[in-house]
Amino acid sequence: MSLIAILLLLTTGLTIAVVGTAPFAVTKGPPELVTLKQAAEAGDSESQYELGILYQHGTGVSDHLVQSYCWYARAAALGNERAARQRDALMKQLSPADIESCQTSAGTTRVAARDNLGSASDFAAPIRLAQDPQLPPPSSPTPTPMVATYQDALIDPSISEDPVYSAGRADKVSDLLPGSASVEYRYYNQSTSGITSGGYTEHGVAAEARQETRNYGRFEARGIFTDANADGAFYNSFTGGGYANLTQRGFALTDRWLMNNELGHLRARVPDILSQGYRIRLTEPLVQGAFSESRSDTTTIRLGGGTLGTWQGRTFPVFSTDASSGTAAGMSASTRITPSWEAAGQIWHSSNVLTDTAGTTSFTSAAGAMRYDGRDQGKAQVTVLGNSGGDLGFWMDGEKRLWGWINNVGLYRMDPNLKWIDRQNAVITDTQGVYWRGNTRSYRTNYAFGADWAQTNIDKDAARPTRDNLYGYGNIYYRATPTLNLSGFLSLGQENVSGAGIDTSDNTVNVRGSLSEAILRGTSTWSLGMVDRSGSNPFTRYEGNWDHNWNPFAAFNSLRAGVAYVQQTSSTSDYSEVQLRGGGAWSQDGFRVGANAYLGFLSGEIVDSNRSASATLSLGWQIGRGWQVGADLTYNHNATQVTNGVESRVSDLIVLASLRYDASWGQSQRVLGVASSAYGSGTIRGVLYYDKNGNGVRDADEAGVPNITIYLDRNTTVETNANGEFSFTPVPSGEHELTVNVANIPLPWVIDENRRITATVRPRDSATVEIPLLRIGPN
Repeated sequence: MSLIAILLLLTTGLTIAVVGTAPFAVTKGPPELVTLKQAAEAGDSESQYELGILYQHGTGVSDHLVQSYCWYARAAALGNERAARQRDALMKQLSPADIESCQTSAGTTRVAARDNLGSASDFAAPIRLAQDPQLPPPSSPTPTPMVATYQDALIDPSISEDPVYSAGRADKVSDLLPGSASVEYRYYNQSTSGITSGGYTEHGVAAEARQETRNYGRFEARGIFTDANADGAFYNSFTGGGYANLTQRGFALTDRWLMNNELGHLRARVPDILSQGYRIRLTEPLVQGAFSESRSDTTTIRLGGGTLGTWQGRTFPVFSTDASSGTAAGMSASTRITPSWEAAGQIWHSSNVLTDTAGTTSFTSAAGAMRYDGRDQGKAQVTVLGNSGGDLGFWMDGEKRLWGWINNVGLYRMDPNLKWIDRQNAVITDTQGVYWRGNTRSYRTNYAFGADWAQTNIDKDAARPTRDNLYGYGNIYYRATPTLNLSGFLSLGQENVSGAGIDTSDNTVNVRGSLSEAILRGTSTWSLGMVDRSGSNPFTRYEGNWDHNWNPFAAFNSLRAGVAYVQQTSSTSDYSEVQLRGGGAWSQDGFRVGANAYLGFLSGEIVDSNRSASATLSLGWQIGRGWQVGADLTYNHNATQVTNGVESRVSDLIVLASLRYDASWGQSQRVLGVASSAYGSGTIRGVLYYDKNGNGVRDADEAGVPNITIYLDRNTTVETNANGEFSFTPVPSGEHELTVNVANIPLPWVIDENRRITATVRPRDSATVEIPLLRIGPN
């Protein structure tokens, strides 16, 4: 039997009585309903299932749910799988007494409740689809006037074929996504007097902008221009420069691959396990060129290159080739083989670059690493670096938790002529060694110990000296009380240098201790230290410090004061110095003031003066919406300056001023639906229509269904418009489920509950869904 009884119930408000435990005696009601019940009582499982639907989606009172459960159970006993799913879902809503009231025996269900199917208005509540009982619960039923009862044009020819409905309205999507921009001017001036004198002035302007896009990721642009002039001690060839960068981030190539692109002046990325090693790290060069990165959940591939350079400038960093030359091009790949194993490799080809050992040269270098991360089982990494000239470098790092201690161990060996990219991006060479680190911590204590051995001139070249270093240390921290902390540090080192006419030996002892306590509405820290070096280059240095940091109060964000004493003896340049220092920061109503100062008294073999001083004043002011001004003023008297390896004392005045404007716009887009691990987003477009001929394909004469709520992944809704159309955007890439709230679907039209409605979204694409309504009853 069909669900045509639903139409008859909604339009007539039929009431049928069932008394006691006798079989249903259906004696009144529309002929179709009488036939439906008679077939159900005769053992037709589909009729029993349809009656269960009628009772379940009645007024929602207990009596209806109990009778619905009874009919579902009766149909399930005959092998109806849909009825079994509905029975199991409905069981969670009933009490044990309700369930016991239904006793299935010999195909007969005993119903100990009155049979009241309700009136048409009782069915106005949203109806959950049979195949998806986990939808949000229906809202409270709203009585519907009889005049609003739906009339089907196929039944009553006097009704227009395509009646005019008020259009449904989808959520509005913001046209302008978040973005920001800023422009800033900086002025820097430094004038120096003393043994050497000179001046340096620099102007700099920087502008940057960021903009999120719906389909192409985030774009970032930054440009800098500086102009500089210098004389005297500051004279050099740098007269200013520029910087320009355009970056695209988060562009979804597919739902599994994401791309980042950079053009201009940039830092060329190296796989993390190569650039972030425990002891030896491979640097990332600064280039003027282009780089592209593509990555998935497990793999990252990079490709690019350009002209090598360095940063210069005092106002803003700009690209410069004054200290470097040549070009570098490279590619890298890293992949997670398993959850515990990761591998990476990097190849560089450097052309006409400056190196420390070979002058200007061209070569190819390659590095590869394998990392194991077994979490509690330990960690290990092996890395190899080689050049086209045959030089090799090898290092291994490991970590293991043992008896409550985290132990890090490693060894390395780097050939004398090993090269990475150029002299600005070099790797340590001509050395070998081993190390161990161990630490453990608890709430009150933290212990850390370590030992190192390193040696240079590993090829035993007679023209070069061999340096052997042996070093060990221990550090202990103890939290005596919540307000009192103690720590101590001891290190022992030995350095021996021999060969090439040199024969020296030095032993170094370094001892430090500190105590910090919360007193005087802040925290005070006392520390004492001594460094004693004996042997060929002896000296002894004593240090003592006291610092106090007050807790923030009033408009003061910080306030601190301190005293320091340093004395060096038994050396070629003995001296002693006392420093008084203090500082603080204050802010209120967009105005900020910061100050730091120290006054030092020197005695010993020091040029110029026996008194040193330094003071810095920082000012910042939010002068309007988006506008900021700032200034740093620094004065140093008797400061240390090293020129061509010679130490001298000078005085200088430094001024840095800035004016900045920031602007932002747009609003973040709310991604609709449930996100998966796929990248990117797209759109779901669809239509809900009357499938008159039941072929599952929308024909030209089949109208859309307006004002019906469509669910996306059970958490986002939209209503169909006058043509039955709907859309969701942006939707994360991946598969999504659509469901229909059937409360307002005009009868005799229904949703096929056996059909799961899904849409697969791909980046920057539209997934199209056509949802048919089927007509129940005779065509």
